[in-house]
Amino acid sequence: MRKYIDADVLMDKLRGNVLVDVTPALEDAIAEMPAADVEPVRKWIPCSERLPKDNSPVLIAYCDKDDRSDIDIAISQWSELYFGGNPTGRMWWLPPFDYFTSNYDVIAWQPLPEPPKMDGGSE
Repeated sequence: MRKYIDADVLMDKLRGNVLVDVTPALEDAIAEMPAADVEPVRKWIPCSERLPKDNSPVLIAYCDKDDRSDIDIAISQWSELYFGGNPTGRMWWLPPFDYFTSNYDVIAWQPLPEPPKMDGGSE
């Protein structure tokens, strides 16, 4: 079975290993390796661990505060909250629903997948 290896993670691990001499030639060889023809496994990132970059569209998982088993998925953005056209200094999720009057918590997120590549307007 083939595995997807993230070159940046590999280099970080090698640099942290005192038994490996990370030479420029090794760095170049790893950087020049062809990309695997597989998608990395996408995992949900709990909001309690970290939040996405500002204004980056992401997939979110949200649930009703009173029924945490009822989880839905939407696309949203972590963005600065504006009031009257002025930044408030607070961050929030741009709502796929009426966040101010709803009873929902965003519990996790993940980057959006790449859009499909189209060839001349046909699939």
